[in-house]
Amino acid sequence: MKIKKLLMVLTMTVITMGISSCQTVEKPNSEQMYIEPAKLTEQEQNILNLLGTDNKDNLIADFKLDDNVKSMVVSQYRLEDGKWDPESKSSSMFTDNEGRFAISFERLSEGMRFALQSEKQKGSSTSHFTADDQMTDEQIALSKIGVGTTKLSNKTKIEYEKEIPLVLQVITSKNEIHLVLDSFDNPENYADKNYEAVYMITVKFSQQEIKNAG
Repeated sequence: MKIKKLLMVLTMTVITMGISSCQTVEKPNSEQMYIEPAKLTEQEQNILNLLGTDNKDNLIADFKLDDNVKSMVVSQYRLEDGKWDPESKSSSMFTDNEGRFAISFERLSEGMRFALQSEKQKGSSTSHFTADDQMTDEQIALSKIGVGTTKLSNKTKIEYEKEIPLVLQVITSKNEIHLVLDSFDNPENYADKNYEAVYMITVKFSQQEIKNAG
């Protein structure tokens, strides 16, 4: 049975921040646009520990952009017939030059949570299955076998309109799991592995406005 599509519920709050007209703010140019795992302060790490948050099931990333950014899209895919089939998508208008987001999850077959924070914007979204919030037969089967996950671990250049892989997760009963995060452009590399499920989360920054964000 194919897993049912995910429903993305997005809540985005836009906060207007006043900036003095005499204030000069340096903006990063296109060569300085990047995304990287966040370097948490000791206090931030202590808060995560207090909440009992396991870092292996989370990705917290910082990013810097230039003045041309207009929107961002976070997508979750599942590999189907050698191609990435979109299961959920969270899109929003975004015009800040830098920000931080967090992705929390266990098994991507059950959904994830995305949270964003920047100077003018903050919000969160949650993906989940809609069938009376009950697991499908396939979800139950996937919950009983092994899982392997790899996440963004290095500073990566941002290019507009190009999806950046953030998380790759394989759920399988096999003893060996092949994990290569940059395989987003080559999904065929996983087509012959016969894994029960392969998931990918990406982010894309764009110079285009989104008419119907969500």
